[in-house]
Amino acid sequence: MLVNTHPDRDCVTVLVQYSRRSFPYPDEVLDPLTETPQQLVTVLKVARIEQLIRDYRYYEGRLRKTRAQKMRTSSQIDVQNANGLVYFLCKIKDGVLLLMVKPKDISPPFPKSSPTVMIHDRVWYMSPLADFSAFQFPGWNHELLFPTPGPIHIEYCSGNGSWIAQKAQNHPECNWLAVEKRFDRTRKIWSKVKNNTLSNLVAAFAEGMSLSSNYLPSSSVATIYVNFPDPWPKQRHAKHRIISPRFFQETARILQPQGRLVFVTDDEPYSSLFLQVAAEQTALVQTLPHPGYTIPPEDYGTSFFDSLFRNQGKTIYYHELIKVTAS
Repeated sequence: MLVNTHPDRDCVTVLVQYSRRSFPYPDEVLDPLTETPQQLVTVLKVARIEQLIRDYRYYEGRLRKTRAQKMRTSSQIDVQNANGLVYFLCKIKDGVLLLMVKPKDISPPFPKSSPTVMIHDRVWYMSPLADFSAFQFPGWNHELLFPTPGPIHIEYCSGNGSWIAQKAQNHPECNWLAVEKRFDRTRKIWSKVKNNTLSNLVAAFAEGMSLSSNYLPSSSVATIYVNFPDPWPKQRHAKHRIISPRFFQETARILQPQGRLVFVTDDEPYSSLFLQVAAEQTALVQTLPHPGYTIPPEDYGTSFFDSLFRNQGKTIYYHELIKVTAS
């Protein structure tokens, strides 16, 4: 095994001899390059890269297929059929060597013809074509979700997950659910979960209100966030907007007493619509004085759309409501 560090990033490349029968362990180190820190070699020998072994077994079938096709599966896993060498791009975190993944490394663990509601490898799959009645919510602290108890925070319309992944890193005492209905974006959230070993973050490939109404328990969520949802400005597209009386009804149901709803948008008409629909119900009340919004707090975090709209000089509208009555 050869180990080479990348000075410009927190990654290493591990070069091993490919074998279907067994995985080379760190005691088979042949000639670590001179620039490799001694500490890294020690970590390899002690940790025995157990995480890498598990991920290797998971990818083994894909590797065999890739070797036959003589093509690259990702920038992290490169199989060269000529010499049978496998390259893993990894990083070291807390003394453990971890395999780096890319969004395209994940695919649903069921045939496209048979969509299923299930939780697998930090992703909650809920295809709109699946039979929702065949799945029972296992509880927030189930091993497939969040084995470590903590307040539940949900972000709807998570996009590529940059905001919620940063929140999960900064607040490990909380558990975070990223809900996104586009699978290409859910893949990006999953890659952030894996590459940053975020055991307190799960990505849900689902439509937000369907997930909530079918599975989420009442009075079980501390905070709900909606960051830069698509405003769907045309009236004929109004049915696609997440802000609706049904949204407030579901939010009030699943929030704990004194739980918060945070809504952030760059679209002034959508901000006004949010205030209008919020005024039509009584379970959630505004915590901000007139006009009902402010700029986001400094520690709120950033995302792709936040940075994009700020660079365009747009105003960002931050709303916050709190649950005051039982639902």
